[in-house]
Amino acid sequence: MRRVAGALLSVLLAACGLFDVSRVPVGVEDADALRFAERIQGFYGALENIPIDSLLTYESPELRAYFENERAFLDYYASLAGALRDADFRNGRAEMIVIDEFRFSGPGEATVDLTLVGRHMRRLRFWPRKFRRTDRWRQVGGIWLLSPAKL
Repeated sequence: MRRVAGALLSVLLAACGLFDVSRVPVGVEDADALRFAERIQGFYGALENIPIDSLLTYESPELRAYFENERAFLDYYASLAGALRDADFRNGRAEMIVIDEFRFSGPGEATVDLTLVGRHMRRLRFWPRKFRRTDRWRQVGGIWLLSPAKL
């Protein structure tokens, strides 16, 4: 029954475009890919439609749980907040985060390509702003954690 449920979830996620089952490398089980997909959906879903550069976001224990240590969180947080500011996102807020693709690059390593969509800082520019980003994830002690590049 679990195998059927896992296969059904794989098909549904692939149909939604969340991941391409044909890209899952040898040695990675469907269950591992599904756990990873759920993990990244939880993280990026928590970032949607909130001001990234606010104190509330900065102090969120939920978001910090996706990082190995405080330094990794600070590096990622500063990088993302700065990128949204440079891309002229209104209030540093991504209204929607679309996971374009994720790839397993090796055992315990993956990359996630995503698009952040929001409003322009200037209200007369009413069309959506888009910003593409690639995040690196690593598995530490069986848990997938974000592994940001150093600033």
